[in-house]
Amino acid sequence: MIGRRPSVMELRKILMLSAHRIQLDRRIVSEANALVASGRELTLVSVPTDMRGAALDGRIRVIMPGRTDQRGASNSAQLLLGRLSRYLPGPFFLRMTPREQFDVIHCHDLKTLPSAVAVLRRRSPNAKLVYDSHELYPYQWENRSLQAYWSWLERKYIKKADLIVTVNESIAVKLEELYQVKRPEVIYNSYGVLGGNTPVAEKAFLEHFGAREGGLKVIFQGNLGLDRNLHNLTAAFGLLDEGMKLFLLGTGPAEASLRKLIASNNIRNVFLGAWAPQDRLMAYLAQADLGVIPYLGDSLLNNLYCTPNKLFEYIEASVPICASDLPELRRVIRGCRVGDVYPMAGPEAIAEAIKDCATRRLRGEFSEERFREARAAYGWPRQEEKLLRLYDQLAE
Repeated sequence: MIGRRPSVMELRKILMLSAHRIQLDRRIVSEANALVASGRELTLVSVPTDMRGAALDGRIRVIMPGRTDQRGASNSAQLLLGRLSRYLPGPFFLRMTPREQFDVIHCHDLKTLPSAVAVLRRRSPNAKLVYDSHELYPYQWENRSLQAYWSWLERKYIKKADLIVTVNESIAVKLEELYQVKRPEVIYNSYGVLGGNTPVAEKAFLEHFGAREGGLKVIFQGNLGLDRNLHNLTAAFGLLDEGMKLFLLGTGPAEASLRKLIASNNIRNVFLGAWAPQDRLMAYLAQADLGVIPYLGDSLLNNLYCTPNKLFEYIEASVPICASDLPELRRVIRGCRVGDVYPMAGPEAIAEAIKDCATRRLRGEFSEERFREARAAYGWPRQEEKLLRLYDQLAE
């Protein structure tokens, strides 16, 4: 890159790019809030997304079609560009980014990386580039053509970054191997508590799902994706005593087929409820007795190495975790003794895992002391400290 580099004290003006469409990712919220709280100035440019309950610091300038900001209300051209941003991310971010000089461009996930490089070249050639990889992006799909395309794109642009960060050690190692880059730094998805973790009243929790009181409450929260082993999870509860109840908190592509499975098999102990606002999520989780993560890593590399937000949300809420035996889940859950990992390839295996984890919970194996230790190791205060340290090092 050309031009004079900013000094440590000058690395204050940050541009952050997000292409997260359903909700503004909590990792983005936490990082943006931490950077602004440290005295930096931050502009977030986002594709249209749901920001209700996101708890963004009020000092952050948000630029998004449909949202009034310091540039004024979005006009019809911006709204159209927002709708087209799925197919034209480069023009979207170039059009929406203010014509200002930034010291740092911090882009989230591979969808924004080429656009960040374009903004860097055309608008802020002296800025530092931070690539924040939330996952093994090319390996979310089994389609080899999609894998090849996104891998080519990542290989083309990843070395333009001055700093690469990602969500766990396994993905950091894999990115290093795939693209021959310096091993990325790890900032875990433990974003802290938004709105506190005092539970909602049990009555309100049950009404959200249309369930009756009583029994063991097992929760899965997040996107109801087709690749998340949720059909086997649902079928497993058809094999369990009806006193063991599964609560699916969220929506997604699998919702219709899950409802059909529940109805056709007369499964009476699985309940679906819509998304909870981000600032109320922990209050819902605190009502649960177990949290479940049933993902399989047999076909998608991104699932194999996952550390989903819900892993750290369960830890924050002190909810024992029953999860698939995947490398990073094993590292955190068994390492901190806040639950256990099991084979989850089919309904019978999942049912046995739920029963075992519930029994061990009743025996007191997953103590509050273990959760305190897990929060100390993986909680947001430690991640925030590392993020700010990396930003300071970026200017050295």
